[in-house]
Amino acid sequence: MSMGRTDIIESKQRAFNPLEIRVSIREKTMKSQKYYKMGKRFLICPVRKNFSNFATGNGTAFTLVELLVVIAIIALLMSILLPALGRVRRQAKNVICHSNLHQWCLIFIMYTDDNDSCFMSGNLEGVTTGSGQGRWWMEPLRPYYNDPAIRCCPMATKLYSEGGQAPFGAWEAWVPEGGILDSPFGNPGSYGPNGYICNPPPEQRYVWGRPTLYNWRCKNIRRAANIPLILDSFTFDAWPNHWDKPPPFDGWSFDTINLDEMRRFCINRHDKEVNGTFFDCSVRRIPLKCLWNFKWHKRYDTAADEPDWLTEAPWMAGFPKCR
Repeated sequence: MSMGRTDIIESKQRAFNPLEIRVSIREKTMKSQKYYKMGKRFLICPVRKNFSNFATGNGTAFTLVELLVVIAIIALLMSILLPALGRVRRQAKNVICHSNLHQWCLIFIMYTDDNDSCFMSGNLEGVTTGSGQGRWWMEPLRPYYNDPAIRCCPMATKLYSEGGQAPFGAWEAWVPEGGILDSPFGNPGSYGPNGYICNPPPEQRYVWGRPTLYNWRCKNIRRAANIPLILDSFTFDAWPNHWDKPPPFDGWSFDTINLDEMRRFCINRHDKEVNGTFFDCSVRRIPLKCLWNFKWHKRYDTAADEPDWLTEAPWMAGFPKCR
């Protein structure tokens, strides 16, 4: 059966009707897309495997319980990691403290090399008045170092004048008019030397009330590894004796000259220990109870009885014993 010319034209129009083509494409698109009606428009989203459909409740969205579990796990990890980070930070500061003390030993050695192997006199230009507050050792050593920050242990940098508290506070040495000033109030620090290193003139029998007969005076001493040079301290210096009592409580800072000066070094700055360097330039972590076992001066009795920790310093009773 043959088709007329009119039939052929109508057939071609139907085959190429643009409206029908758009409808066909739209139907195919709807089958391959998810869409949501938003007013008069449609929001089309590609169909994906495991796509979360919050509008219909289908898919794999987090529930409130799962979210709380995740938060609890994060909190647990933080509670584990924060103390570990704190320990790492303290260990890093302890390494810096050891480095500072080693530099101080080298500074003392350079000074003694320039002064016939002997330490400073303990005076300033032959005058004892006004040479306190650490000036007797800081000023003679000033030409041998440039960075005043090495006077401070990294664990003790906050000045007492700014609210610092022992054992983590830093002292400030008074500076006379015309002197070198490292801070607005004085020269800060948190280390202190063994005062018995002083080498005063032979006729001078006392330095700050301490007999000079006990002093070491020079660096070339036998058993140098048992003689402390400079340590963590809550004040400028100290002259310890074997009969000194320990501080009655942690954080003690009530100082009395010539009375129980071992307390100046017996501070809980590094977890029941202090850092110190010795005449041989070794740097060590010193358990607080071991401070009474070193040879601080020539007449110091290292075999003397230890303090009664339970009655004199209960806070130290459980500290490790000195080996």
